[in-house]
Amino acid sequence: MPQTSDIDIVDLNTLLPQTLPNRSGPGTKGRVTTAERLSIQRAYLLHPEGSIAFLAKRFNRRKDAVRRCLEGADYDALVAEVHAHIQSDVHTVLRQEAVNAARKWAKTAVNVAADKGDHKPAKDLLIAGKYVDTENAVPQIVVQVGIKLEGHPE
Repeated sequence: MPQTSDIDIVDLNTLLPQTLPNRSGPGTKGRVTTAERLSIQRAYLLHPEGSIAFLAKRFNRRKDAVRRCLEGADYDALVAEVHAHIQSDVHTVLRQEAVNAARKWAKTAVNVAADKGDHKPAKDLLIAGKYVDTENAVPQIVVQVGIKLEGHPE
């Protein structure tokens, strides 16, 4: 079973044979070596053109032989490993971009909303940064009532 560090998503052409193996003789297209099975599985999961028809042609195998490589416990384990690796890469990218996203939001969304008279994004930013004490804050409400009294100018 390959380790996570063995999965190279950048250079996927290394998974595909550069020359077609000679499959002469009866029944040889159906027999797949363990190494070839793993290469087919990895190419199917990682190569952008990794369809069954594409891999059958590249590995000089019948489609049903390729299909059989894509089932079983070893394939299920590889799928889980590849997905975990991809998920880890996605989380790394998101962590790296979080600061940029926060900067852009703080500069753009807060200013655009404020220009429209909506100061909620600015307030949310201050609350999220714990710059404003919302637990002990006393709401400040001023009520002005206009009553016209006799004898007073308007």
